[in-house]
Amino acid sequence: MLVCDLGAVGRFRNAVDERVRVESVRDFKGLEAEFIALAGIPEDSDVLDRMSSELYTGLTRARIELWVAVPASIEQQWKRARTENARRKIELEFGGIE
Repeated sequence: MLVCDLGAVGRFRNAVDERVRVESVRDFKGLEAEFIALAGIPEDSDVLDRMSSELYTGLTRARIELWVAVPASIEQQWKRARTENARRKIELEFGGIE
């Protein structure tokens, strides 16, 4: 499990089974795992802009499956960002959406 909020790493370690590796995204940079759970995203309204680099790092660590815990307070913002990023990827790969 990767945690975005450095202050929450200890809380997550105490809350999950000891067999689950819990690391901050920063400490896991450059590494990969088959399965990643990304959690501890702060509820700040500007978190997606402020932490974009750290979120990108966390989102790209999984080789097989990624699970992301998004706070309810930023869920709509997360969905808009996800849709926009998917649209940009399609445009880059296929020249746009018809």
